[in-house]
Amino acid sequence: MSFLNRVLTLSCCLLVLGTANEGQAQRNNSQFQTASVPRHSTTPLIPIRDLFANRHFVGDFQLSANGTWLTWRDVEGIQSVIKYRRLSGGRTYTIKQKNRSYYLDDQLGKLFLVSEKEMGIIDLRHPNRKPYTFKPKEKDWNFAGWPSKKAPYWHVENNDVSEAAPDLVRYDITGRNRQVLAKNDGKTFGWTFTQEGAMSTRRRSFENGTHVLEVPTTTGWWKVLTIGKYDRFFIQNAPRPGQPIWALSDRGRDKLAVVKVDPRTGEEEIFYANLN
Repeated sequence: MSFLNRVLTLSCCLLVLGTANEGQAQRNNSQFQTASVPRHSTTPLIPIRDLFANRHFVGDFQLSANGTWLTWRDVEGIQSVIKYRRLSGGRTYTIKQKNRSYYLDDQLGKLFLVSEKEMGIIDLRHPNRKPYTFKPKEKDWNFAGWPSKKAPYWHVENNDVSEAAPDLVRYDITGRNRQVLAKNDGKTFGWTFTQEGAMSTRRRSFENGTHVLEVPTTTGWWKVLTIGKYDRFFIQNAPRPGQPIWALSDRGRDKLAVVKVDPRTGEEEIFYANLN
């Protein structure tokens, strides 16, 4: 075969190969263009707020002592709020501050509020007004007791364990007058108070994680019982001297039970326990 024939044969092969590749490319491109694009699901998306907030909670109901006011915790949007109204009906009022706890005292005609940073008061004679609030002087504090008609004071525990800091202070109902009730030893906490404002119980902690429950006497403080590191013991009342202590306790058990504690001996009498 002459050189010219070889050149012509090679050119024809390249032309045929190029045409085939171009056709394949066109087919691939056509398939790509006509391929169905997957559609988004028609199932509605779950709002992310629903994954982190209980938007349907209603609970923590409190009925005032004389049965005239009702208070409860509710949710508006994703914000926890406190609502209150007269039990006889009428308008429902809402507080949108982030309050950890609340207490309605119709003898004083007040709704008391406690948040992480401040304390507040709503005068039930003017329930639509914003709460009056104040901040304790202590930088790190725990709420220790509600005001009452016989003892219109706030009680506050100071979490500062330095000896220079007071351990327990009392504010009047407006938060203006401050009185130191106990000095700090770095081990005492969990104070409770009677309706008359007298000290009822306290706890003292030890390095091994245990603590003891104490009640006041005429000569000092009396050890009632020991609470283990992993025990749960929640006082449900603030007894006067000599009166029994009602509590939820799992000391010596694997479940909480309603118990009555003799303040002299520390013995628990079980009144109700879940047997299941």
